[in-house]
Amino acid sequence: MAGTLGVVTGVGILRSGITLLARIRGQDGRLITQASLSSITFTVRDVTTSTTITSAQALTISSVIFDSLQQSDPRWDKDDADNLGSDGSHGYNFRATIPASNFTAVDVDSDPVPPAPDRVTAHRFQCDVKFTPASGEAFFQPFSFTGIPVYGT
Repeated sequence: MAGTLGVVTGVGILRSGITLLARIRGQDGRLITQASLSSITFTVRDVTTSTTITSAQALTISSVIFDSLQQSDPRWDKDDADNLGSDGSHGYNFRATIPASNFTAVDVDSDPVPPAPDRVTAHRFQCDVKFTPASGEAFFQPFSFTGIPVYGT
């Protein structure tokens, strides 16, 4: 899932790690950098069942924040050099993969194996990433997606 502002929405595959991509600007409007942050955490909630899956798990800043925009990753399709984002930039500076263990929920109305697609309730998940700057107020980037079930092992 990729985004630049607001809630990032998409579709994710259940029982898979979900990679979050975004171009994040701090409250001052500047792109965040590793040095501009003191911590990053994420929470995952199953919105369908109103269940918290994961509470405040830390992310390592140096592993998920890029000090320059990443512009050659084929997973980023939000904007490019020929089609700049609304902020006049292109690329992402935040990339984190949230573990598959957070995305396992699926409701099946009966027990056929595999269940028929019309008997499966897709769950909606929200991953809220909290950025705490070195100075100033913390802010969030929410990622919301529908989980698509898989039937393989």
